[in-house]
Amino acid sequence: MAAVALTVAGVVALRSVWASDTPSRLWLLGGWLALSVASLGWTALATGDKAVALALLVPSPVAYLIVALGSERTRRRNGRRRDGGSEIEPAAGPARPWRAAARFLLAGPLSAIAAAAIGTAISLCPFWSEPNRIIAGGLLAPAVWAAGMCWSLSDDRLGRVAAGLAATILVAGVTVL
Repeated sequence: MAAVALTVAGVVALRSVWASDTPSRLWLLGGWLALSVASLGWTALATGDKAVALALLVPSPVAYLIVALGSERTRRRNGRRRDGGSEIEPAAGPARPWRAAARFLLAGPLSAIAAAAIGTAISLCPFWSEPNRIIAGGLLAPAVWAAGMCWSLSDDRLGRVAAGLAATILVAGVTVL
């Protein structure tokens, strides 16, 4: 049950960092460390692939529960919701067509290349058995692509996104060689 306690502690720490106006790096590192140690704790409760599945799936419902417990409900007036929060604002500054094209290229082809490079690097990893390598590489590639797309579409600093994706491609490419 230590794995469950560490999972809850890790999710609570990460939630507090996310909700804070001045996030603490110590809580951030502590949350990720607790989740990492909890993933090792799941191996005591289950073996092999079941432990991996538990380590990856249990934090999600725990996080949903913690977010739901901290949510605020607004009262309805005349059948309409009260205006309690602010609207999402677009990025500051004038819209530039070249930025839209750069975002498209970063989110689409460059993120896909980074995902394929990571999937290939994992598929060729000599430390795992062949079926595990192929499954891990095939399942991780779409998640990496989605993460790259989300990052490139949400970050206003396109240079940082391009550098991060390029570094990912280079590191995965060197690993393949």
